[in-house]
Amino acid sequence: MNTDFAHYNEEQLRKLGELHSLLRHSDIGSSYLASLPEPRSVEELNPPHEINVTHSVPDVDTLVDIYRQQRVDKVHVRDEHYSTKITRKYPGFVVVRNNHDQVMSLVGEINRLRDKFADAVKAITHYQDSRSEILHQVYPWLVTLQ
Repeated sequence: MNTDFAHYNEEQLRKLGELHSLLRHSDIGSSYLASLPEPRSVEELNPPHEINVTHSVPDVDTLVDIYRQQRVDKVHVRDEHYSTKITRKYPGFVVVRNNHDQVMSLVGEINRLRDKFADAVKAITHYQDSRSEILHQVYPWLVTLQ
């Protein structure tokens, strides 16, 4: 079995640690985050008519934690079946007054690693159900279409 996806995932997490450190040592001008509720599996076929959005001014730790999120929070799993098929979106921004080029370069690297991870996952097998099953054995509760 091709395990390149595990390598790309680990590399991505390492780069996210670097981003966290860089942002903590950056001069942050402002930030904004719009949080959406955790997608539920019932919404895969029946999308909600209304979505409650929470607005906040997050700190750097919160921003990086959100960027790092790849799995459904196990706290939510106990109460209701949350979807691992729906992409979670967190519209927002952070203004960095210094280190801008370094931050943008690192974000670009992380996004390229995410693309390589997605390509490696698709290469596991052509059968989507089998691919999802194999992937969830390695990474339980992973949101697969991020």
